[in-house]
Amino acid sequence: GELEYTIERNWNLQVHGVHDDISLAIMTAALINIPSVDPCTVYLLPPEEFPKMKELFDEPRILGAYFPPAHSLGEKILFFTPLATTTVTHEFAHKRTNLLGDTFLAKWKAANKNEYGTGYVRDDGSVYYWEDKTRGIRYGFAQPYGRKNILEDIATLTEYVRHDFSKTNAPDKECADIIGKKLDLLKEYRFISAEEARETRNAL
Repeated sequence: GELEYTIERNWNLQVHGVHDDISLAIMTAALINIPSVDPCTVYLLPPEEFPKMKELFDEPRILGAYFPPAHSLGEKILFFTPLATTTVTHEFAHKRTNLLGDTFLAKWKAANKNEYGTGYVRDDGSVYYWEDKTRGIRYGFAQPYGRKNILEDIATLTEYVRHDFSKTNAPDKECADIIGKKLDLLKEYRFISAEEARETRNAL
């Protein structure tokens, strides 16, 4: 269809699976706002496909997943419909992180002051909370899920900048300083635009 052709022509993405116009339109709307879209194979799958693939994931339910080239499935992004622009932003941030590699990750680790894998809880689904059962920006992370590991830190902050920053709670100074350094890296490495970085910093 026309939307699929537009996606493949404009961003060099190969789209497979479900090709309904709503999902393709949502994907297009998300891609337009990503400063640098890296070529990849994309699969759009109906939600009933998830139970057949759940052994691939460490979460009881997901909306999307990026598999790096070293994975047994090969490099691809899976999206389970109904699609959301936030999910597209999140998974393409994973793709860009993998492409950039160790130099970028080392700079990110230097900007981050709080360790990963602690300070949050998860409910029976896949919703993460801080230990006091709240959510939102804290400790230099956009969301509790971002503290799971460095990859989710990068992807959740990218998602937060593009979709959620206007709804932020005011962070303390240390948190704002950490987020500021991470915003500089997201801008430098073209996860977000200079305008997005500036607007988010002003909202902190």
